[in-house]
Amino acid sequence: MTPHFGATIASAPAVTTFFEGPVTVREDEARLGPGKVDLLVRSAVPMPSIRMVVGGDGRLRLPGRASIIARPAGALVDLPLEPRYTIRDTGERFQGLAMKVEGEVILRVPSE
Repeated sequence: MTPHFGATIASAPAVTTFFEGPVTVREDEARLGPGKVDLLVRSAVPMPSIRMVVGGDGRLRLPGRASIIARPAGALVDLPLEPRYTIRDTGERFQGLAMKVEGEVILRVPSE
């Protein structure tokens, strides 16, 4: 079964972040519920990470890395991304991050 990425936020100019899993998206934030969440970033250039404000009262468990503990006030975090694929005709690149969420975590696009 192919994942369906219906929840999206514009993360930066020409960068879109897609979410699959227990996620609710509203304007420039995604509320992640407990369970497995897959994040997929579409961009014109390779991105080794994506900067987000991580808030809430939960925890992000990242494979092979230390957990990120969310704080109610939020903190700027560079979430690591792994290359997934490139569309040959357009050069668009897709990078992703599979994570496990404990509690509730909010990801927001940082204001510039």
